[in-house]
Amino acid sequence: MNEKDKIGHLIRFGLSLKKIQFEEISKWADFQIERGKNDNLYLDLSFAKSINEVIDLLNKEIRWNFRSPEVNDLILAYYNESLKCDKSNWRKIQKELMDFYNYFEFEDANEMIENFIYFLFDDYHLRNEGLEPTLNMPNFLIKNLSNFNKYQELLKLLDRNRINGFEIK
Repeated sequence: MNEKDKIGHLIRFGLSLKKIQFEEISKWADFQIERGKNDNLYLDLSFAKSINEVIDLLNKEIRWNFRSPEVNDLILAYYNESLKCDKSNWRKIQKELMDFYNYFEFEDANEMIENFIYFLFDDYHLRNEGLEPTLNMPNFLIKNLSNFNKYQELLKLLDRNRINGFEIK
């Protein structure tokens, strides 16, 4: 996956998960134009007026691969790092991971991912119904996210493209 596609995916997820602010998109597009990249996408994104318009423009240019390990590893690394910094955010992280996984077709995922997704959703719904959860949270999240250690790589990619996002507060 080239860098433009990777950034497009990160923008798509970042906007949906509120990890990238809308204003960052035109900054990125302007930076690409300044670097001499003659691509209509950047000009169009520079003047986009809404998140929906940004996503529509990206839909025309980027072939979505929501299962791309290159992108998923970066996003899951963000959640791993976020959880390491503040374990008390595990409920928010659980919900955001569920939102993230809603982009996938579960039946084609590998068994480890399928189990992780199933247990995330099951635990969440049991807790919300006031029933006994099946998982020991946040330990379940810590264990399942611990292999994703590319947060610095994510930050470097965003920095190289002059995009602020996926910061841990």
